[in-house]
Amino acid sequence: MMEGSVQSLGSRIRVNAQLIDAGTGAHLWAERFDKLRADLFDMQDEITARLARMIGIELVAAEGRRAERERPDNMDAMDLAMRGWSIINQPASLDDARRARAQFEAALRLDDGNVDALVGLAESYELERRSFVVSRDVTEQIRAADAATTKALRTAPTNALVHYVRATVLLRMRAPERALRECELAICLDPNLALAHAYAGFMKLVLGRPGETETHVVEAIRLSPRDPQLWHWYFYLGAADLYLGRNDDAVEPLQKAVELHPNHNLNHFFLAAALALVNREVEAAEACAAGLRVDPTFSVAKFRDLAPSNNPGFLARRKRLYDGMRKAGVPEE
Repeated sequence: MMEGSVQSLGSRIRVNAQLIDAGTGAHLWAERFDKLRADLFDMQDEITARLARMIGIELVAAEGRRAERERPDNMDAMDLAMRGWSIINQPASLDDARRARAQFEAALRLDDGNVDALVGLAESYELERRSFVVSRDVTEQIRAADAATTKALRTAPTNALVHYVRATVLLRMRAPERALRECELAICLDPNLALAHAYAGFMKLVLGRPGETETHVVEAIRLSPRDPQLWHWYFYLGAADLYLGRNDDAVEPLQKAVELHPNHNLNHFFLAAALALVNREVEAAEACAAGLRVDPTFSVAKFRDLAPSNNPGFLARRKRLYDGMRKAGVPEE
């Protein structure tokens, strides 16, 4: 149940909105918007964007909990897909990605055309890739994610989220140009899809155009400033700064990424590189040690070998990261 109020405060307008679970009365989410009267139309757009994303996340989580509570032994495909997405919609770990995948696979056994389960399955593989784990089945994972998103696109060709997830699969297939086009199509279909805006910024980075990343990511943050993926967006900002040689500027967004998701290995290793490159050796060593606690198998060679793009500009700029990681104490092999 959505509740809200509007207050007029001189030249300003304040809108309060909150989402309540009608079944339990639990308070799920709240937001406040303050704008000048002259910016009323901007406020309307901002409210629409934020509510669409956050209500979607909270409703998925609430539906997943309700299904588990009311019919744990009799879930249908949609129930299982919602449970999977409720896991993915948080800063997920490798175990979470695999736990979500099990839900999507169970949903597809009941309904092999369920679009939410198809794109969720592909997204679960993307989360595993983000964990920088080298799977023995990476070729099969890419094939499965490719097949799932291809089928989802045939079923729902105007679904913006499907195009966004398809973009993540195309990057795994080392096709960043096509991935960027999918992001741009997703944004055309839904200009408020913050995920697609942020990923478009990341695609610009892997295509050797890190100077264009910030504009896209800042727009994503504007659209969804409390998004569960916010940690990843700050990571993109910090990474872009590093690729541009703005090492001092990279430190703050990478620290935010670590604070928001301390269990993601690359957050720590990129921060370690940035700190080392600005000669903050003690802090760099601490960030490196934190990263190795999360992922003891990480190395410069592993990171180099898993570069997501063959773009010459991207690869040339990436050498700065290798140097920073080595200086921070990341193992070479």
